[in-house]
Amino acid sequence: MQCSAALWITGAFRTSPTGGVEARKGLPPINLLLRHLSERADYWFATLSPTHPVRAFLSRFNCSTIAPHSSRLIQTMSEPEIFRTSGTLFEADTNVLALTETLPPMNLFSRPDRFADQVHFDDCKISHGDANKELKQHTKHLHKLRDKILENIRTYYTGTDASLPLSGWYQAIVASILFSGGAERWHAQHVAGKVTAPDAELYAIRSAIVNATSCDNCMDIFIFMDSMASAHRAVDPSIHSRQGHSVAVCEALQTWFT
Repeated sequence: MQCSAALWITGAFRTSPTGGVEARKGLPPINLLLRHLSERADYWFATLSPTHPVRAFLSRFNCSTIAPHSSRLIQTMSEPEIFRTSGTLFEADTNVLALTETLPPMNLFSRPDRFADQVHFDDCKISHGDANKELKQHTKHLHKLRDKILENIRTYYTGTDASLPLSGWYQAIVASILFSGGAERWHAQHVAGKVTAPDAELYAIRSAIVNATSCDNCMDIFIFMDSMASAHRAVDPSIHSRQGHSVAVCEALQTWFT
């Protein structure tokens, strides 16, 4: 099916190799795609609330705070019952233990807007047509903003960025640097693990905010970054990849705002 779709998309000959046309259009092989979807379905069990009824059927390691089911617990099922039960539950009960990330589904900060309304996002999008003109205008805007920031010693500004290696053998690196009054106050580099670019950028933003809010005389914070999607996720504590960074940001901002 996927080969037929790839041939239709590319307009290639009917006898073209399946792997070649799939690679040409960036389509992953079906077996890898199904494995990816299966693993994601297994990890979804980790996002269930501690009292979700489904947890009563899982093993005692994954029941959380809910009492295990007396007769339908996975560990006590007979062979005929296991055969009649969908295999997804058993796969998830085993594979969810391999998940290294903690995802709190009922986090106290995951409520209707608290921090997002108090944070201003200034995005710069430069079109191809007048790129030079728009770039000069934005550069001028940043220079004025920098001069305004330098006037107040209690205003902290920071730059964040992440670097992902081209090879999958190495981990991502994040860096952040903090200034106040034109002087460098702090800088750090962190190993982010084998993560995606948005997750690495989120880690860098978390590092900058946590350290800026820990300064006693900090009254204003400006963060310069190149990932607006990660900036919005930084104040969104709902369930998503690297939720722990967003929760840490919300905790730091709550203390700082008060």
